[in-house]
Amino acid sequence: MAFLLFGGLNTHRPSGIISASYRLEVKGRKAARKRARAGIDLLLEDRHPEALTQLNRAIRADDSFGEAYLARSVAHLGVGKTTNALQDAKTAITMLRDGQLDELAWNAIGTDAVPRGIIAASRVQCIASEVGKSPLTPDQGALMVRLLREFSAATDCEQAQKTLERWENEGRVFSILDRARASCPQIWTCNPAS
Repeated sequence: MAFLLFGGLNTHRPSGIISASYRLEVKGRKAARKRARAGIDLLLEDRHPEALTQLNRAIRADDSFGEAYLARSVAHLGVGKTTNALQDAKTAITMLRDGQLDELAWNAIGTDAVPRGIIAASRVQCIASEVGKSPLTPDQGALMVRLLREFSAATDCEQAQKTLERWENEGRVFSILDRARASCPQIWTCNPAS
């Protein structure tokens, strides 16, 4: 594992004393996996700005970590940064299709994890395209991520439909999702746990 040391000297102290501040940052897949897990945990708590910080660190630790790009696309969507969400979703799809996967993480999830990851990234891409036409507030972005997460976690078609019905009263958030479903229907069909 490689180590990268960032440092800076501050020579502008009135006393003339020079101080140094350093931040040690670990590189490599193990570090990226740890940061991505922390970012995903923060996403699950709807703490999108903090999740972005951890996911940025994961990608700095290993910029070929497709799963971190996927998670970061969701975090960007959660704070309303649709251009960044689109870019990261596209990167995640490319990496997942090219097999740039964290074998340890994906093996624990199951054999259908890669197609599920691609569908999730495609959904983020589709939603971000629709949100870009009518930006959301950060609160609405957080609601959109929650709705996306609930829909994607549905274990059967009935549960997916109930999720959509439960969110129908969320105004702009639901109308954007509805437009995304109309513009990209192939990724919104009832596809349990995808």
